[in-house]
Amino acid sequence: MTRNGVQTLVVANSGYLLLKKHFDGGNNQEPREKAFTSNAGNRNTDTIELLNQQLAIKDSQIKEKDEQLNSMQKLLDQSQQLQLMTEKKVEELETTTSIKIKYDNLNLKQKSNAWWKFWLKNKT
Repeated sequence: MTRNGVQTLVVANSGYLLLKKHFDGGNNQEPREKAFTSNAGNRNTDTIELLNQQLAIKDSQIKEKDEQLNSMQKLLDQSQQLQLMTEKKVEELETTTSIKIKYDNLNLKQKSNAWWKFWLKNKT
């Protein structure tokens, strides 16, 4: 079953009952090996098979998460590179605009000085 794009395990009622039977017996202090081997062969095999299926599903979920993390890391790197390029372009535009304003101001001063000089020469 898939939920929110993530594969999840749904245990059927029969699987639940199988697990419950396997782990029945409470909190006795017997070693696990003895408790595990005391069950009938079919129940052990079914339990192991169920647990192996769960493990395989979890492995695939972890693999999918790793792929998602790699993809997000690439997107983050691209975003940072784009931000750096944008900052450089803004800096270049500011520099170009500043130079143009200085150049325009210089030309305006030269023109106005030239006009006044021309006017003063005609007066004399």
